Amino acid sequence: MPIFVQTNKVLPMKTNLNFYYRIIYLFIMWGLFSSFSYQSSWEEVEKAQDSKPKTALDLVRKIEAEAKKEKNYPQQIRCLITRANIRKRFEDNSFIDCLKEVENFSKSAKDPVAKQLSSFLLGTLYYNYYINNSYKIDRRTELIDSIPEDIKEWTTNIFVNKVRSLHLPSLTFDAFKSVPSS
Repeated sequence: MPIFVQTNKVLPMKTNLNFYYRIIYLFIMWGLFSSFSYQSSWEEVEKAQDSKPKTALDLVRKIEAEAKKEKNYPQQIRCLITRANIRKRFEDNSFIDCLKEVENFSKSAKDPVAKQLSSFLLGTLYYNYYINNSYKIDRRTELIDSIPEDIKEWTTNIFVNKVRSLHLPSLTFDAFKSVPSS
């Protein structure tokens, strides 16, 4: 069960499955109205991911270019996620680069749903980084006045505040509330 850490206290995070189902439903329905078929391109990416990761990255870039041209935000988000998964196999600092890409996408997205989804994704990336490195992060003295630019120097309280600031607006976003749950 995922947890949020709040300055020396570990609190369980309540998971509302209906909310996650609504996000997934909205994401799928949003992508279905595209005029370009991405299915065959994604199948090529899946085939190339394991044996030819650089070829797969090139294919993802082509898909992303088409998605940007059409302003197809679900496909752009999928490109971000897929590119991060491929790059982590052969690049050392790919996670930090992925964070920057998602941050840039979140800032530049003009569609409010894409902005909130990417913000939620970014919060989840920070949360996962914290969980995977908590044994190191929890030993650090908390910083109050400044936030280092390098995520490797962040303390628990900085991660908690960052994750909250990214997740909470997404959880209260009105467009997600209007998606029917079934």
